[in-house]
Amino acid sequence: HDIVVTQDYGVAAMALGKGAYAIHQSGKWYTDENIDQMLMERHLNKKARRASGKNHLRGPKKRTPEDDMQFRQSFEKLLLMAQAQSWLNCPASQELRRNFVFCIRNCFGVIFLYLRKVFIIWLQSEKPAA
Repeated sequence: HDIVVTQDYGVAAMALGKGAYAIHQSGKWYTDENIDQMLMERHLNKKARRASGKNHLRGPKKRTPEDDMQFRQSFEKLLLMAQAQSWLNCPASQELRRNFVFCIRNCFGVIFLYLRKVFIIWLQSEKPAA
């Protein structure tokens, strides 16, 4: 999977639509669950700025080492999640899981047959002698 780092909600929405992961420079993840709300807030804020006549924004505050650490931690978590997800969707891992489940089912089948035989032997040994 691709990972997009952006502060533009529109770009994040397009990336999510293409199946990529998206993260803000602050470390906040863009998801299918939160992107619609973020786009709506952006639209409403733009409308409010137009109505008030304020078009000039000061811009973002200067980044701090704490901001960088927050982004790094969040990005590493996203990267691990993306790697895990790609492994789960990989055809080889799916085959491996199918084989594992098949093996487990066969093992339980063998164990069940063994226990059944042990139970039958136990029942026969418990019969009173005539």
